[in-house]
Amino acid sequence: MKTVLLLLDGLGDRPHSVLDGKTPLEYANTPNLDKLCKNAETGIMIPYKQGLPLGTEVAHFILFGYDTKDFPGRGIINALSRDVEIEEDGVYLATSWAWVEEDDDGLAIKERWTKDLSDEEIIELGKLLPKSINNISFHWQQSVNMHGVLKLQAKDISSEISDSDPFYENSYVMKVEPYETNSISAINTAEAVNIYLKKSYDILNKSNVNQERIKNNKEAANFLLTKWAGKKSNLASFEEKNGMSACIVA
Repeated sequence: MKTVLLLLDGLGDRPHSVLDGKTPLEYANTPNLDKLCKNAETGIMIPYKQGLPLGTEVAHFILFGYDTKDFPGRGIINALSRDVEIEEDGVYLATSWAWVEEDDDGLAIKERWTKDLSDEEIIELGKLLPKSINNISFHWQQSVNMHGVLKLQAKDISSEISDSDPFYENSYVMKVEPYETNSISAINTAEAVNIYLKKSYDILNKSNVNQERIKNNKEAANFLLTKWAGKKSNLASFEEKNGMSACIVA
């Protein structure tokens, strides 16, 4: 039997006085959704715990029948979706070109995603990035627009590290630290990433690309924000785990 699972991710909302006290979904005219619901089974899924919001990637991971302890990190999923070559000893992080300014408190984020970057500018900036820190190789690859994938490769490195991206404007670049672990590999990996990001900033800030952008009153792309470190794991496929073949449209 073929099954179509329609997942309305993030559809929930709050009532608003402008909508007569209704949520946007309650207020909206939804004849097609109504028709689908009349001919289907419907429900609300609590993927983990009542009242505990999850990131989309973890919620979907649970939805597909996996345990959170086996989650490999969103960075590796992101890398796979961008046709990045995956290595057994690689750690993969999602990146974005950002504009920062240094002050007494650190690197203040002016813009998390630098606007109007051309592919030519991105290629030139990418060429300037360091290739190795503390015997760990670093390779950056563009994915879409200002976004990219940063691959770290060495024998003993860890994906259990935090993000440098605070996910908020008017904030500061965060120090990368071991995440919920005191392992030497995580400590060394975090240290190497911090050195890499600082060296990158020093180089990018003085680059011809950014000097020209500043001269033309454009946002600089002088920092590479990182997030979602992940590493390859040997998970059973969805078909092996659930006995069903599947495809997805997202």
